[in-house]
Amino acid sequence: FSHLGTSPKLLPNYYITFFLLWQLCGGALVAFRAKRGNTQEELAKYLNVSTQAVSMWENGKDQPQIEFLSDIAKFYQTSVEKLLGADEERKRIKIEQYHNDANSACEVKNYERVVDIWREANHEYLCDTYCAAQLMLALNDLFNSNNNIDCLNEIIRIGRQIVAQEKSEPLMGRVIHVLCSSLAKVGMLDEAKEYAKFAYNIDDSYEVI
Repeated sequence: FSHLGTSPKLLPNYYITFFLLWQLCGGALVAFRAKRGNTQEELAKYLNVSTQAVSMWENGKDQPQIEFLSDIAKFYQTSVEKLLGADEERKRIKIEQYHNDANSACEVKNYERVVDIWREANHEYLCDTYCAAQLMLALNDLFNSNNNIDCLNEIIRIGRQIVAQEKSEPLMGRVIHVLCSSLAKVGMLDEAKEYAKFAYNIDDSYEVI
């Protein structure tokens, strides 16, 4: 894989992942083509292959030869790792490790350590609402253990940012619940009631307020 622009250091841990994701390359090609707005003919011409070949790749009936991956990545101005989705797999594994570390700290009620873990994750993945939500929930546990008003202020700041992004976040229900509760604790009832309207279970959020 060195000729693909992929670091040799990745091979021991990701060789199998690369191979498996290579089998799924068709879906990635469709996604990248939709994003760029090019045609199958344009990619085929760039690679000096037939349009039928590109069509078969996208439909999963065949896979491009490995030597084509670097050129495909260049065409879409991306890396081979992103083309194959390896960067997402690496992110998934890293976040899973953050989870394991946080759970271990939580078991011994070391909530400060849990906050530190998710703060590190949030710093590494700045635009990831899941990591931000985990940090927010960890801060809530820490506040419940020490009643530090600084925790509430940070919870509110993070919660506002997450809701403002309007993304489909699996933890959104808990985020709004904790946000409403924190706002109510600092006396910002009107804002808490407004956020409660976005809750999946409105009765629960109003109960907190």
